[in-house]
Amino acid sequence: GLWGFADLTVGDAGSEPTRDASGGSEAAADVTEGGCSTNTQADPRNCGRCGHDCLGGACANGVCEPVVLATGQTPLPRGLTLDATNVYWTVLLGGTVVTAPKDGGTPTTLASGQDRPDGIVVDATTVFWTLNTTAGAVMKAPKTGGAAVALIAGQASPQGIAVDAVNVYWTNEAIDGGGVMQMPLGGGGVVTLASGGLYPSSAETDGTHVFWTDYGDGLIAMIPVGGGSVTTLAAGQSGPSYSAIDTANMYWADYTTPGTVMKAPFDGGAATTLAS
Repeated sequence: GLWGFADLTVGDAGSEPTRDASGGSEAAADVTEGGCSTNTQADPRNCGRCGHDCLGGACANGVCEPVVLATGQTPLPRGLTLDATNVYWTVLLGGTVVTAPKDGGTPTTLASGQDRPDGIVVDATTVFWTLNTTAGAVMKAPKTGGAAVALIAGQASPQGIAVDAVNVYWTNEAIDGGGVMQMPLGGGGVVTLASGGLYPSSAETDGTHVFWTDYGDGLIAMIPVGGGSVTTLAAGQSGPSYSAIDTANMYWADYTTPGTVMKAPFDGGAATTLAS
């Protein structure tokens, strides 16, 4: 399910513990944690702690339960991204790009008849995705609906994709043409930021650097927007694939058995295992 945080709900400073129908009081931990008068083991708006909202899901024993946003997304739902109100995804073998509200509702197909849609990302107005074939493309369509158009075609199995205010970035994962690519959002010349990777996979950007994983080389790397020297954040990884960044670190999944979730800082330092 989708997890999030709501504003902290604070009870009156002098409030009494709430009472059940039989007149008994709830456990003190349920009514005093963070100052909210609630049962944090069962309240979906204060699940596990005050202010932790399950966003439509149930709360069981202080843990949010998953919410089903869409069914029948077969075969092989693949890429996933979010904005403030919606979730967007690709269905690789079904050839569709789909969106639905985060809090539930009828899914809307933004594009169909696509040839292996894979990575997906959004900005304020547009959805971008890759078509992961040997003669692949980088596509876009309005979030509100409209024709899908190719930003560029003839790419070698594009997979990961990222976007900032100026450019779109993607990885070409094919062994015989793999690389990390950049192109202006409005179209124009393509820049090869990095080449020679065995199997470049995911792509991220913070507007100043582009980050990627290389599944085949076991590499986590970054490069300045526009080009420059490649910085290796981690090497010797076991099939690194899906990733995310924050302001200081890159996170990725090592797509092996048993798998791990890892992170490494942008400014150097050892990779850390978060889960295994």
